Amino acid sequence: MSAGLCMWSPSGHLILCNERYVQMYNLTAEVTRPVALRDLLLHRIRMGNFPGDPDRISPNLLATIAKGKTVTSMLENEGRSLRSPTADARRRLVATHEDVTEQRKSRG
Repeated sequence: MSAGLCMWSPSGHLILCNERYVQMYNLTAEVTRPVALRDLLLHRIRMGNFPGDPDRISPNLLATIAKGKTVTSMLENEGRSLRSPTADARRRLVATHEDVTEQRKSRG
């Protein structure tokens, strides 16, 4: 699978992720086990690949998903364009993260 995949519990804890997700964000083993979304975002800030505010984003994302809405976000990071559609599957947050840099460059 070329996309990064992750699944989150309704309480916002990582349940699983694939190797591509780990590679995309340069994660360590400590954050690929059950970990809170906020803690994972803090780790990504330390790794230099998350520019947002985890104290604002975590609760907003979880509240939106709890309402049954799908969220699609775009992130420009380290010269790459990343797209992450997120859906609620049986009260679990499932997200794919796709590197769409080349697609965006070809559109101009």
